[in-house]
Amino acid sequence: MAAYVAAFNEAVAAGDFGAFLLRFADDAVIRFENLSGGASLEFAGRAAYTRAYTHHPPDDRIDVVGPVAADGASLAVPFAWRRDGARAVLRLTRDDGDPGLISAMTVVFG
Repeated sequence: MAAYVAAFNEAVAAGDFGAFLLRFADDAVIRFENLSGGASLEFAGRAAYTRAYTHHPPDDRIDVVGPVAADGASLAVPFAWRRDGARAVLRLTRDDGDPGLISAMTVVFG
């Protein structure tokens, strides 16, 4: 998890998420839940999530703020944005075919 957070924070600092997104499988699904107004966004597949990060990149770094909970191939990670301290939970699922890749990521805000 430390390597994931470090890679994310480096991508934010550089303004380039290309190397960071290589951590995800080609068919990975990235989902953001509980956005303003309770909305959710989902990006399925490399083209979709790469386009999302290219057009709307995160502009703040994160810090893990609690224990990481493992549930089989998934990890739940409580984190906070550095700028305003807003908290969220990041859930990562390893890819069955290549456990070095992420097959799903869900970020639940608030």
